[in-house]
Amino acid sequence: SDLIHMCEATRLGCEIDAGALPIPRAVRAFCAAGRRNAVEWALHAGEDYALALSVAPQPAAAVCRIIRNSGVRASIIGCFTASRGTYGILENGRVRAFRPRGWDHLRR
Repeated sequence: SDLIHMCEATRLGCEIDAGALPIPRAVRAFCAAGRRNAVEWALHAGEDYALALSVAPQPAAAVCRIIRNSGVRASIIGCFTASRGTYGILENGRVRAFRPRGWDHLRR
């Protein structure tokens, strides 16, 4: 949900690489046992478990290295796109649209 808020605030869309999402093994096992999609679970279920940081494409890898060198996990999970309000997820070589779901703390 926070990623979608970032997209809305900047009038951008996004494309997420499902394989790059830092989904813990325990979450994957939980999802497999209940026949849930771990990617969907990571995108939409429960409380946030990671921070989203927006970095320009050129220095992104270097920024991740600096963060990792401090002992914190960091991953490049995708990019913003110029397609306002369009949210895609790359899985198995194909991009599919996804809609924001989950709890919105700011909804009135």
